[in-house]
Amino acid sequence: MDTLKYVRLLKEKNVAIMFEKENINTLTMNGEMLLVILSSLAQQESESISANVTMGLKMKMKRGEMVGYNGCLGYDYDSESKTISINEEEADIVRYIFRRYVEGSGCFVIAKELSNLGYKTRRGSTKWHESTVRGIIKNEKYKGDLLQGKTFTVDPITHRRLDNMGEKEQFYVENNHDAIISDEMFERAQQILSMRSKKHGKNNYSRKYSRKHAFSSMCTCGFCGGTYIRRIWHHGTDHEKPAWQCGKAIKQGRKTCGHSKGIHESFLEDAFVNAYNKIQELNTTDIEEFFSNIEEALDVGYLRNEVNELSSKIKKLETKSQTLLDLRLDEKITEADYGKKYTDIEEELKVCKDERNEKYEALQGEESITTRINEFRKVLSENLEIKEFDRDIMDSLIDKIVIGAKDEEENHNPYVVTFVFKAGMKFNEEFYERVANSSAIIEEDNLSTYATDDKRLACTYAPNKAC
Repeated sequence: MDTLKYVRLLKEKNVAIMFEKENINTLTMNGEMLLVILSSLAQQESESISANVTMGLKMKMKRGEMVGYNGCLGYDYDSESKTISINEEEADIVRYIFRRYVEGSGCFVIAKELSNLGYKTRRGSTKWHESTVRGIIKNEKYKGDLLQGKTFTVDPITHRRLDNMGEKEQFYVENNHDAIISDEMFERAQQILSMRSKKHGKNNYSRKYSRKHAFSSMCTCGFCGGTYIRRIWHHGTDHEKPAWQCGKAIKQGRKTCGHSKGIHESFLEDAFVNAYNKIQELNTTDIEEFFSNIEEALDVGYLRNEVNELSSKIKKLETKSQTLLDLRLDEKITEADYGKKYTDIEEELKVCKDERNEKYEALQGEESITTRINEFRKVLSENLEIKEFDRDIMDSLIDKIVIGAKDEEENHNPYVVTFVFKAGMKFNEEFYERVANSSAIIEEDNLSTYATDDKRLACTYAPNKAC
């Protein structure tokens, strides 16, 4: 089509095209039939060459060879051996991205931090974008594995490429090269990424998860389960104060959640400082005993062995299925026998894959708990007493913060703050009443807008009934 189009355009301007190999002059030839036939043959040859090249690349990927490497932050490529090795300077940036993401920071915040720190992207730019950070988090190369066949060419004429969503075969190679990130950290990052994607749509990442503020997406209401959102009181005056309120109560009215109260941000910061320092004062033996009890209940080793056994069984069944197909192609078995045996193998294969996926999810969960406990031990081992709020320490220790709770008599108490640590510990009024109870630790009058006595200073609005 393109050949005929341009031949005609040039012919109108009395311009000849000379095809030396075929000895064709477009101005002297009597008809287009010969040109159409030769063009069709050329296109068919191009498609044939493309198919052969595609088959060759597929065979290389099947053997585990790296095909079409486009560069990757943290790795250097050796064109002769076609292998990649760690670039330690860039690898530190990758480790920073994963650490901050697992701690709770979103891609937007991490990109902003990297830009402020002056780190360079793979292309040498100091301007980082949210999509760049997300692409690094999703890249399996950082845990030492290699996935090939992520994209494919639609046809050799347009050369248009699309993301491979299952249309073409893909090849996954484990332990292909040195890893920058541990398997546990990588899987934890994927869990967070998946959770945020499911909650807000595949490609819609809510600003909530950017963690612009220290307590963003961390505080939940102890009465309705809603997320606390940040607001500024006395906006535009000299007395501006950031505070956190239940999102449901704000957006849907007090009828939805009538027991929650707004909390000044400074109170939450002071409460965390108190909670952390109290944890540091606890008996190390008691904490270690608590962690040991959790670890004894975990079956990480047993689950990992089960996953490996099921993977081996799946591989054998797949080999068996391929052998059965070869026997049928060689007409060594009848079609009826092939159909029956193939159905049995496929049913068993499906059961094994479902069971492996279930065990693998359980393994990931328990490995995540183990990782959190080890990180908790590492922070506590520093024996660091803090005098002011430190976001990095909070992100590394706290899973969520619950504001408000019910007492044993089912009375609503909006003045209780419960810190839920990633290692499983909870810091609340049941065990640490002096810290969790706002009336026992807060004495600053400026914490409340309407407070009338010391027992209600942590709240922005106090009812007439004493707490």
